[in-house]
Amino acid sequence: MYAIYSLAALMTSLLTLTHKRKSLKIFIILSCVIPSSFAFETQVSVLGIYFFEHFYWVALPISAIFIVKKGIPKKLKIVAIAILIYFAYVLSAVYLYNGEPKYLIRDIRPLITLTAPLLLICLFRKITLSPSEIDKIIVISSTATIATYITILLGILSFSNAFYDDENRYRYFGICTYLCCAYVISTFTNPATNKTNLRRLAITLSLVVVLISGYRVFIIAVLLSVVMSNIKNPATFIKVALLSIAMLFTGVQIAINLGIERITSALSLSGILTQLTTRFSPAMAHINNYEFSNYIFGSGLGTTFLIPWFDYQNLDTRNNTVDSTYITLYVKIGIFSIIYALALLRLASYDAPDRAKTASLIFCGIIMLTFPIAYHPALAIYILSFYLMNKREPLQQWKITN
Repeated sequence: MYAIYSLAALMTSLLTLTHKRKSLKIFIILSCVIPSSFAFETQVSVLGIYFFEHFYWVALPISAIFIVKKGIPKKLKIVAIAILIYFAYVLSAVYLYNGEPKYLIRDIRPLITLTAPLLLICLFRKITLSPSEIDKIIVISSTATIATYITILLGILSFSNAFYDDENRYRYFGICTYLCCAYVISTFTNPATNKTNLRRLAITLSLVVVLISGYRVFIIAVLLSVVMSNIKNPATFIKVALLSIAMLFTGVQIAINLGIERITSALSLSGILTQLTTRFSPAMAHINNYEFSNYIFGSGLGTTFLIPWFDYQNLDTRNNTVDSTYITLYVKIGIFSIIYALALLRLASYDAPDRAKTASLIFCGIIMLTFPIAYHPALAIYILSFYLMNKREPLQQWKITN
């Protein structure tokens, strides 16, 4: 299936040469409707390359040529700086690293995480999707995701890995989750949003997709971002605050009824601290043995963390990440991880109105606390879709001669 999905993405990429607008819509829908939760990883990913990334083979060189000719907006200069710094770490690691090559190769992912969204923004800088077009994309993608989730929940689809087939059947976290997070944030921070029936359906489906992801940090981050960004708008603030409380209450009740230990154990402060201590302990094993230079420059790319609880899933207990973007990158590139994080936040909020920008910054800032988002290819879908949903004047900041 991976070959078929990848071929579809590549053909969609070729379409950018003649029909860029159509190519964009097909790319987003294709990326989101194909089942992509971790349970389907072997079907949608090979050697860490996801099927939708084959869209980049044709599309991104076009953008690279544009950047060489026109440059990038001043507000995205920090992204270029972060890319150069990380690339320097890659080059130094190629010369100095003497461990297993696969761990070094995996650490190239954060470089792609910054580069791909930047080039996608350049590629589609002149394209503006109407609200109804965006709503239709959301409805199609969300419906496919929810349908897949239902088939898993009912046991129609099963997996050889007990971790997914039994313990995590209740949740579905895929590429569409990122798209729906961007849509929920954009909808509740855009005062000009038209309340059509299509939009009501789209927002309802999006909230369901976010909820069934089962990822506490994503659910909390979405809700907090829309609540905190609407503090100065009392009517909207009350509405989203009540909605957030209802969603959290529903999620907790479902967890209690299903006996989902990973959620019920986090309903107390001691439970939360225990989980965080356990998750971050592999990184602290490195930091506790640091010399002065490591505090500045990190341990370098290719550094791995011992995750003993991966053993029962028959996974490699040496992993490239811990459950935090900030801590993972600090261990690898030291204080330069600050520049990387700022660049990622800039990309995730580029050209958006103030309220939407604030919400996206809060969302991504929270996510990076307990999720290694720099290593997740689907972040490009969030950044691209959020940009398309919120950009104000597509050509204002580009040095383009019409």
